[in-house]
Amino acid sequence: MKLQEVSKHGKLQLRWTLDDLWTVEEPIGSPEIFGYRTKCEFSIGKNLNDEPTVGFLLGMYRDGVTSVIEPGDTIHIPEKAKAIAAIMQAYVRESRYPVYDRKTRKGVWRTIMVKVQNTGDVLLLIQISADDLDSHQLEREKQALINYWSVHGITTMMLQKWNGESHGVNIRGTTEILTGDGYVYEQLLEHQFRISSSAFFQVNTKATELLYAKCAEWCNLRDNGRKTTLLDLCCGCGSIGISIGKAADRVVGIEMNSDAIDDALFNVQLNMVTNAQYFASKVEEKIDIVANEQNEDVIAVLDPPRSGVHSSVIKAVRESSQIQKLIFISCDANQAMQNFVALCRPTSNKFQGIPFKPRRAVIVDLFPHTDHYELMVEFVRVNEQSE
Repeated sequence: MKLQEVSKHGKLQLRWTLDDLWTVEEPIGSPEIFGYRTKCEFSIGKNLNDEPTVGFLLGMYRDGVTSVIEPGDTIHIPEKAKAIAAIMQAYVRESRYPVYDRKTRKGVWRTIMVKVQNTGDVLLLIQISADDLDSHQLEREKQALINYWSVHGITTMMLQKWNGESHGVNIRGTTEILTGDGYVYEQLLEHQFRISSSAFFQVNTKATELLYAKCAEWCNLRDNGRKTTLLDLCCGCGSIGISIGKAADRVVGIEMNSDAIDDALFNVQLNMVTNAQYFASKVEEKIDIVANEQNEDVIAVLDPPRSGVHSSVIKAVRESSQIQKLIFISCDANQAMQNFVALCRPTSNKFQGIPFKPRRAVIVDLFPHTDHYELMVEFVRVNEQSE
């Protein structure tokens, strides 16, 4: 569409795109650049010598690559996680059951996920394909795993059965706790968080503290005579709201993953937080909880999965008129771009509500030695009178 074809109302809303009205702050580096990843997934397959191996695929599976190599000198993986991969590798090499073959879809041992927290807690989830095991064999293997790992300092161990085509730990798999209670704990900005196996938690804790501190600065929660709500969208186990929401009158967290919400509710009690409530729901189905409050400022923080959020979430945010500021945290700016654009589109039948505009942005290096980073963008509503 040509600019001259846009209505006068639309031109007012688009004017910010033609001016240099927003800034990009200096990137924030990670305090730790080696062994910082607290969550690692290792594939189980065969190496180039046809030996059972626990590590990383040598290339992309879609390119036909199925060979696995050991973690070796990968500098972003903690030594503890590498050691667990090596211990698991020794186990599968002695196992009576074969590793899973991605081409034939036969075999047992598929993947392990390791969470190594700064508190010293370690979670190990072992994923298998159980098609070729009867109930007796499965129970015997569970006990063998319990006995084998009992001397290796694991806080909690879980077994996931997954026979689907997709690879990696899958929330649709059947997961059973073998040892411990299924949780690990992490310390973040003087708060403690319980994390379940499927709940999202940033993988670089020290850099996350800097990210959240900057987020708190931009939220600028303070007593201005009006009620203030921090709306934590895609909240996971509640880490953002609990970490930075103390100055708000209330914190409202919304998350689809019910296990993560269980963690969030537990973490509220654990940290003696009294102003937070959490809901297991789609954002667009629960966001109206802030729609009917009078004399209220609502600041939203959206920290979605890598792919961003469905357009229905963006529409719901736009239509919630009390949200005047949105802090969008993205680990993949390319995939989130469609969300950015939808936030800023002129009002139309499809996109109701006054659009947003970016005010400032900053990059936080949560993933040193990779091409990835965390991008945080502050969006504010377009003020047509001042535009």
